[in-house]
Amino acid sequence: MVWEREGEARPVSSTALPDMAQSLSRLAPPDTANQMCTQELGPRWMLVFTTGQDLTGVVVDGFGCRSVRLTDDPFETEPGASKQEGVVPGVLMAPPSLLEDLKAAHTG
Repeated sequence: MVWEREGEARPVSSTALPDMAQSLSRLAPPDTANQMCTQELGPRWMLVFTTGQDLTGVVVDGFGCRSVRLTDDPFETEPGASKQEGVVPGVLMAPPSLLEDLKAAHTG
């Protein structure tokens, strides 16, 4: 299976950034004992931001457990497999507001 990009990259409006930053600050390891997941497939959303020369990608599954994975290089490094200091490897969970904010930024 291969994921394909659908649509063009879009900038996030400056008014949406504070809400996304708040949601991103709440990323945490998944609570697998109490996790609810659906069985469908769906889109995967990617937010890419930069600090100076560094890019960081935040990939959110819009399906299943709504898992979040980070990548230190959205063009080269598989999400969740980063080894760069400061980028958490593996699977994380975000509040539902992050996916809602990404969808709103896409359509807005």
